[in-house]
Amino acid sequence: MPPRRAAAAQAKRRFAEAETDSDPSEGAESDSGESSASHSAYTEEGEDAEEEDEELGASSEGADEDEEDTPPAAKRKRGAAVGGRKSAGGRSTSSQTATPVKRMKAAPGLVGSNGKGRSGALKRKQDSDEEEEEDGSSVDGDGVLQVTKLAPAPSQKHQAGKVGFPVIDFLAHLANPVYNDREWFHAHEKVWKWVKEDWDSFVSNFLETLMDDVDETVPFLPAKDMVYRIHRDIRFSNDKTPYKRTLMATFSRGGRKGPYAGYHLVVRANGQTGFHAGLWDPPAPLVNQIREHIKNDTQEFRRLKQVLSTKEFVRTFGAPKPDPKKGVQGSLWGSRDQLKSAPKGVDKSHPEIHYLRLKSMCISVNFTDLEVTNDDPKKPGDFKTKCIEAGKVAKDFVEVLNEMMYPSPD
Repeated sequence: MPPRRAAAAQAKRRFAEAETDSDPSEGAESDSGESSASHSAYTEEGEDAEEEDEELGASSEGADEDEEDTPPAAKRKRGAAVGGRKSAGGRSTSSQTATPVKRMKAAPGLVGSNGKGRSGALKRKQDSDEEEEEDGSSVDGDGVLQVTKLAPAPSQKHQAGKVGFPVIDFLAHLANPVYNDREWFHAHEKVWKWVKEDWDSFVSNFLETLMDDVDETVPFLPAKDMVYRIHRDIRFSNDKTPYKRTLMATFSRGGRKGPYAGYHLVVRANGQTGFHAGLWDPPAPLVNQIREHIKNDTQEFRRLKQVLSTKEFVRTFGAPKPDPKKGVQGSLWGSRDQLKSAPKGVDKSHPEIHYLRLKSMCISVNFTDLEVTNDDPKKPGDFKTKCIEAGKVAKDFVEVLNEMMYPSPD
């Protein structure tokens, strides 16, 4: 092209840029061929591009406020500055041409409702906000849009007085540290909502039967006052996984926050579900009060030993005979919440030293995963009914513990 024609074409191009009075962000888009949002999501910017993006952001924020007070000449000048920057040779260049395009990264694999891993897809942000929320999209630190397909809620319907299989399946995934993180939990939020509704429904149904058939001292409470939250307190823990592996509920005179002995349901995958009764990790003053009954061989303590020795109790919860050679198993013993030696001020040769070492007074009966969902052919029967029957056996045990801690006025 002859020099004169080239100079005329360049002048015409600069005149067209100066004449534009559109929004600064539109000017940048027309010059680069892509919007600024798309550019920031899919390109790796150098120092010059970052300076230009800051200028573009400042212009966009103040465009509406300064529209009426800004002279036309200033508008044209602003549009020209945003549309491109001049190089040493006088030509206008855009950040799109000055910055290499970055390849899109693959999203990390997620586990769906069927437990199989599948990698997320990447796409440009062209969907509406509603569709974006449905897909669970997010932008990572490198400006790459990651779209995660959310797992659907289970199709199984809730059944009164029964624990659904999706509850066990969900807890089995949380038991694996690979899945126990916020990304996986967010992708399965609909599954969690179904699980929580199913568990709350079971707890409320169980409470009604417990009040009618087992212990009338347990009051009616909403599920939120009996069920524990799924989130873990990791502030002082070496285990930083954010979610518990269990669903828990406590039925007592004061709900889960009360200081009374009561009944506890703990659902955990891999055969670790249990129905428990008594006290778990009570405050030190209550522990010392129970130990005083043991040291003084009070009427309440003698009744406690009598309850633990009945045939029905032994058949359900085990014999109250600790076996040090096998790790002290059965009935009250076998948990980690007990002293290895005698309490302070107590002789190691005390005849009731095994009782005095206990910090928690809790009895348990365990169930398999299939028992929880009523699908175990080897152990047929209804999970709720089995827990209620265990509660009937444990009632006297719970009652005597409360008498030790809170003796009646008469």
